[in-house]
Amino acid sequence: MRFLGLVFLILSMIQCSCSSEQVSETKASLSEEYLDRNEKLIREFFDSEESKQRTIDSLRSRCENVITRDSNSCYNAAVLLNVIKNTKEALKYSKKSVELSPNDAHYKNFYYELAKKEDKPEEIITQDKDEENFLKEFMRLENLCKSKKSGRFEIAKDLINRRLLNFQIIERGSLMDCFVDEEKKELKKISNPNYYDYGKHYYKEKVKTDMLHSFWDSEYYYHGKNVEDYAVTNSELTSNWKEFRSFVKVGNTNSARESLKKFITNLNSLKQNQKMEQKKLIAIERAAKLLIEQDEFFKNCRDMKSMFGEDK
Repeated sequence: MRFLGLVFLILSMIQCSCSSEQVSETKASLSEEYLDRNEKLIREFFDSEESKQRTIDSLRSRCENVITRDSNSCYNAAVLLNVIKNTKEALKYSKKSVELSPNDAHYKNFYYELAKKEDKPEEIITQDKDEENFLKEFMRLENLCKSKKSGRFEIAKDLINRRLLNFQIIERGSLMDCFVDEEKKELKKISNPNYYDYGKHYYKEKVKTDMLHSFWDSEYYYHGKNVEDYAVTNSELTSNWKEFRSFVKVGNTNSARESLKKFITNLNSLKQNQKMEQKKLIAIERAAKLLIEQDEFFKNCRDMKSMFGEDK
C-alpha cells in the first residue's frame, strides 16, 4: 500500500510550490524543476522529526493562508499528517482540500478513507446528497462490520430494501465476512439480484477515477490490501510489481531481480509510448526507487535500485 501512497504523494506535491524552508505564493507547475523540488521535500520529511514538522508546517501555512491556500497544499498536509498517524488533523486538512476542489475524485477518495478510519461518517460531504447519504450509511456498515458491533444487520437490511445494495456484495464482496449464515439467508430473501448494486459500483468507479487508472490497477489499494495479496487483473505493470514484491517477501532475490527487470522494461516502454502520462510514470519510477532505497521491506535488496540506471 505504501507504494501507491508514495506515488500519489509525489504526484500531488508537484502541484505545490512551497519548500520546507518557506511558503511561496508562486503557482506550481508540472515541470521537472517542481518534480525534483518536491521529491526533495519528501526526502526531507523522512530525514528527522524536526524536518517532518517543518514540512508539515509549510503546507499548513500555505493551506490556511488567505492568499496562498490551495487544495493541493491542504491535501499534501493531510497525507503527511496521516503518515505520522495524526489522523484527526489529517481529516481536517483533507476536508479543506475537498471543499476547495469538490470535483477532484482523488481528494474525495482519500477523505472518505480518513473519515472511515476515524469512524466519522457524519464528516462525509458531496455535491450529490443522495450519494452523500449512501456513503455515510455504507461507511457505518463497513465500520460496524470491522468492529463486529451490533446494528450492521439492520443497516444492510435497510439499504437492500431501499434498492441501494444487493446480496452480491454480501456474498462475494467487501462485506462477505460481516454476517453469520442465518443473517445472510434472511438478507438473501429480501434481495433482488437485478437491483443495481451501488456498493459494488462505488468501488469500481472509485478505481476508474484514479489518476493512474490507464496503466496501474489500484483496486488493491482501495481495499486496504498489499498488491501481492490481491488479484491484479488490469495492468501488466502492476503485475510486474506484484511479482517483484512476492519474491522479495519470500527471500528469492534472483527471481526478484528478474521480476524487477520486467517491471523496468515495461515502465520504459510505457514512457516511450504514452507521452501524455510521462509525469505519472516518472512518479511511479521514483516511488519504486525510493522504496527500494528506504523501505524496510526491501532491506535485503537495496542494490537493485541500480537496475534503474543513473538518475537524470
